[in-house]
This record gives sequence, C-alpha cells and structure tokens, in this order.
Amino acid sequence: MLVDDGSARAVASVAVQEAVGREAPVRFLQVVATYHHDEGSALAEDRMFRAALLALHGHPRTHSVFEVVRSDPPAAVRTRSRAAARAVVGVDEQTDVPGGPSLANRCRSVAGCPVRTVPLPTERSR
Repeated sequence: MLVDDGSARAVASVAVQEAVGREAPVRFLQVVATYHHDEGSALAEDRMFRAALLALHGHPRTHSVFEVVRSDPPAAVRTRSRAAARAVVGVDEQTDVPGGPSLANRCRSVAGCPVRTVPLPTERSR
C-alpha cells in the first residue's frame, strides 16, 4: 500500500522484491478516503505511480497492477488483501491522533493476509 509520506519508493521496492521472490504479481494500492477531498490527490497519484515504476525497473517480467481506490481505507485494505500473499506498508509515526494507532497497525488489524512493514527512509536516503 503506497502512501504519499516519503515511504512510497521504499515500500514499492520491498513489494516488488516480495513479488519477484514468490514469482507472483504485485499490486500497488493507494487508498484515498471517500471523505478526503484534496485537490493535490492527482499529484500524489503521479508520485505513487512513479515510485511503483521505479521499483519495477529491472523486473520486466513481473506482472503489476496500479490501483487508486476511493473508499473507506479499512474496508479497502480488508477487501483487497483477501487474495494477497502479503501486504507491504511503511512504518509511520502515530500522526493521526496522539497516541492513536499507526497506519501499519491499522492495516494489520484489518488485513486478510500477513503485513510486512518497511521503515520510513531517513532524509538522507530519500
């Protein structure tokens, strides 16, 4: 699952490595909450697509799908992960609500498959 928080490239890279290792396709998923009306979402989608393409570079035979879903995020993760071997998400800070669950923990709680987390890159590695 790609998020426009600086983690997309690292998450996409790990997802491609998981797919290559399993000889399976990779699905890049960006969930836009139905209640979120950000005019910058097209730019975010472009950045997510670019991160996915960069991760796929050098793996031309890896089947891939890029999907932007406007939905309730937990419902989208639950539904899309049922047929997945593994979900890959970035480890984020608990930014939504102080003391609230992180994105990774929310994904773990609703995913229909194992969830692998990828540390957020440091400023130097971006």
